[in-house]
Amino acid sequence: MTNYDSILRDVAARTLEGLAMMFLVPPDEAPARGRAVLCAGVAFSGPLQGRLVLEACPGLVRSLAGNMLGLEDHQNPSQQQQGDALKELANVVCGNLLPELAGDREVFHLDAPELTARVPTEAADGQAEVAADAGWLRLRLYMKQGALLEATP
Repeated sequence: MTNYDSILRDVAARTLEGLAMMFLVPPDEAPARGRAVLCAGVAFSGPLQGRLVLEACPGLVRSLAGNMLGLEDHQNPSQQQQGDALKELANVVCGNLLPELAGDREVFHLDAPELTARVPTEAADGQAEVAADAGWLRLRLYMKQGALLEATP
């Protein structure tokens, strides 16, 4: 596990709890792992450059969108709403992650988050997985060459 892994996990947990009112469960209590139906990514530049990619299981994406939109339990978010919710989660996680990596005085540019067809095949510089009652979320951080993790106070 790299320093990126634990930071990714912590930031994802705080963001899911704060933004989507989802509470984490131990990984063995999450629904069965499977193929992600939705992936979103956001590229960033500044003192560090790279891309954050999120993969989520169908249940988590539905719950995420429903919670973010304030839908009742019997209401199902549309595919568009689910995609938008995952993109927003990627954007907020990335925005919360970068100050953890580079300090809160650094300025970054985040591209608009995009839905992606698949996760990049190259090895991630950092990865984490978190689980909620509704399902699992995997995060992968890809840093451009020369982007080093520096300890921040």
